[in-house]
Amino acid sequence: MLTIYPRYIKLLIEENMVLEEIPEAFRMAIQVCRFNEIHDALLITSHPDRLQLRAGLRAALRTMMARAMMPPVRLALVGLKPEALQGLQGLKDLANDHSLLCEVFAEEEAGLAWLAKLGDGKVTAIR
Repeated sequence: MLTIYPRYIKLLIEENMVLEEIPEAFRMAIQVCRFNEIHDALLITSHPDRLQLRAGLRAALRTMMARAMMPPVRLALVGLKPEALQGLQGLKDLANDHSLLCEVFAEEEAGLAWLAKLGDGKVTAIR
C-alpha cells in the first residue's frame, strides 16, 4: 500500500506479497517520488521471507539505476521483524554502493526522524 504525504511517500510491503509483486511496488513508489519531486521515501515491512524481500527490492533498484530512472531519493527502510531487517540490509548496501542515502530502522518513528534530520527538520504526516 502506498501513501503520499506532503514531504515523503510511505510504502508498506505486506507480509503476503510474493516475489513478483515486491519489485513492482518499489518501482511504483519511486516513480511517484520522481514525478512529484518528493525526495524522501519510507519503506515499511514485516515480510517474513528475507530472501524474497531482498531479491525483489535489489532487482527493482538495479533495474531503475540501469535505466537512469532513479531519482535522488533518501530511503528510510523499516523492518518490523528480524527477518525483514535482514532483507532490507541488502537493499541498503546496494543503495549506499550507488551513493543513495539509505538507512535501516526497526521503528517507523526512527525512520521519520532520520528523514527529518536530513531535510529541513520537518516531516509532517497527514492523519
